[in-house]
Amino acid sequence: MANCSDEAPFSADVVALAGRDLTVRALLSTATVCFALTFSLYGEECYSINKCVTDPLRRNKLLIVLGLFPVFSMTSLVTLWVPRASLYSNFLSTGYLALSMLVFFSLLTDYHGGKRLLLEELSDTDIKFNTPPCCCCCFCIPKSKLTRKVHGYLRILVLQYTILRPLLEYIGDVAGADGKLNDAEISVQGAFVWLTILRLLSTLVCMYGCMVIYQNVRGLEKFQHVNIRAKFMLVQAVLVVSNLQTAILSILSTAGAVPCNPDSLFPVKSRANALNHLLVVFEMLLLGILARWLYLKEYSNLQKGRDQTPAAVEGRTNPAMEENGDVQADDVKTQGVNITFV
Repeated sequence: MANCSDEAPFSADVVALAGRDLTVRALLSTATVCFALTFSLYGEECYSINKCVTDPLRRNKLLIVLGLFPVFSMTSLVTLWVPRASLYSNFLSTGYLALSMLVFFSLLTDYHGGKRLLLEELSDTDIKFNTPPCCCCCFCIPKSKLTRKVHGYLRILVLQYTILRPLLEYIGDVAGADGKLNDAEISVQGAFVWLTILRLLSTLVCMYGCMVIYQNVRGLEKFQHVNIRAKFMLVQAVLVVSNLQTAILSILSTAGAVPCNPDSLFPVKSRANALNHLLVVFEMLLLGILARWLYLKEYSNLQKGRDQTPAAVEGRTNPAMEENGDVQADDVKTQGVNITFV
């Protein structure tokens, strides 16, 4: 295959290049080891969470959110070894991220014991809507009480990302397979520009829905023990990696800042895509280590013999879960026990 070709190489080309280039072999080997560590870390997290968290709903939500890091690491590693699988890998990682955002929004409510307790505690509190990333400068937006209706609207803002983002990714993949999507065509008439704008808007709206809830509950006493700020920053970091980092490298490649090089990881024009996936594998390992420490910190303290029961530390929402996802207030009021939400 000629260097700087528009056509992505086959996996055999990658293996051949790694066989004759020590740098490529080292990078691919390091990326594979990083994925193995990330996956092993997630396996340990699954064991610890299944052992410590007795509430199945809380356990499933935690495992889905923590699964972000091995899923992104796996799809990026597959793309490094099999560049022609890039479309499928991106679609899988995007779909999983969309699901995780909805689950994380549910966790923000679940950490408080359920929707009913959250609405009751904030029923007399004015909710601020002038929050980043969309409306931080819109001070004219009136405040409102956190009613069930308002909470539903915020959930819809997150839900649209779960539906719209995979749909846009699918449309982009279909258009690209048909030769009608050219990421080198930067113009208002190009489909690539409009798809990128729609993806960015969907991401910003989703972040805004989570941010409104986060900004108004982070100061509550029940959230002081769960490192909610750091956990939210982790999710934001994955969003930045999957959207902003990819867009920046694509623009730099189109502008010629990432030139074609016969000695590069992939001898193709789209070499920035390989660089992005290589960075993602390393970043997911670091974020996975941080996530493991944040999410299992309180449970590790429990193992050291603190004066707290597993149910109290966990802040269980089951078995009193109602059909609409609310929690009976009496089920989280344990006499003589300080409840800490993890």
